[in-house]
Amino acid sequence: MSINVKHIYEVYRRYLFFHVDVLKILRILCFRNFHGFFHFVLRYEKTGLLLIFYHQIVKALLGIFGSILFHFLFFFYLEHR
Repeated sequence: MSINVKHIYEVYRRYLFFHVDVLKILRILCFRNFHGFFHFVLRYEKTGLLLIFYHQIVKALLGIFGSILFHFLFFFYLEHR
């Protein structure tokens, strides 16, 4: 089984675009709802700093989840192609 550089480039290019699409889907499904909710609460709560902290945690968790999902799907594809 020889390694073809052109094939590696195609897989990388395809999954780079796929990764961007996954992140867009995650942002549309999850982040917009959280974003609107947190900005609404920030206006009407005195504990604004705590909510900003929670906001950052939610954004970080969504980023980690998106990365794990991307790598899982990428290696699943490589195993079953």
